[in-house]
Amino acid sequence: MLKKLIKPAVILLLLLLVGSQLILPRIFSSRLETSLSQELDDYEQLDVTINSFPAIKLLAGRVDQLEIEANNLVSDRLTLEQFEASYSNLRLVKDEEEEWQVSQGENTDLEIELTDQDLNHYLATRPELDILDTFRIDLTSNQMVMVGNLRFFNTDLSLQLTGKFSVYDHQTLIFNSDKLAVDQVVISTDVIEQLKDKLSFKISLADFPLPLEITEVNIEEGSLQLLGGTRE
Repeated sequence: MLKKLIKPAVILLLLLLVGSQLILPRIFSSRLETSLSQELDDYEQLDVTINSFPAIKLLAGRVDQLEIEANNLVSDRLTLEQFEASYSNLRLVKDEEEEWQVSQGENTDLEIELTDQDLNHYLATRPELDILDTFRIDLTSNQMVMVGNLRFFNTDLSLQLTGKFSVYDHQTLIFNSDKLAVDQVVISTDVIEQLKDKLSFKISLADFPLPLEITEVNIEEGSLQLLGGTRE
């Protein structure tokens, strides 16, 4: 009698494992996508794909692999034109509203693109740049150019600042200026250095709902490329 029950039990177990492998990743992908969408300011397109083997681990919040692709994703008022990332060894926990949230994980691959238009909109909200009456940034080959007007000792200055970005703590970009040109007014070197310091700024992605591992910044014509991940 026992031998007769073993075979159906094994078949049933295999069916449950196969069924869970097909169903659970879809359910958790949809739930995490919904949770992420609520933490973002806005987005045009957002796709989340979760995989775990065996999929039953998902019930305990353990995710082997996560893939996310998005267009025009807005986080903390910053628009990311394109966002692609891979994650491994994630742990999900439920918040007070019973939504799944990422508590830890490794960002293995990362590609982000921002346009100069996105940056102009974002930097217009930054208080550290209020010293400029008006300004515009342009992303050219391997550098950022900021053109603006500044009121300085009852004189209107037209200035042009160039520089590059560096990565700080894998989630923050720091703009470092290298040249400052001021039209038609002679000012001291010390004042120029003070102005360059005042016009420095940071772009932080620390509030993004998933961990980020930015390691490289490339400036191309009209866009800023952020690359990263722990996978070599």
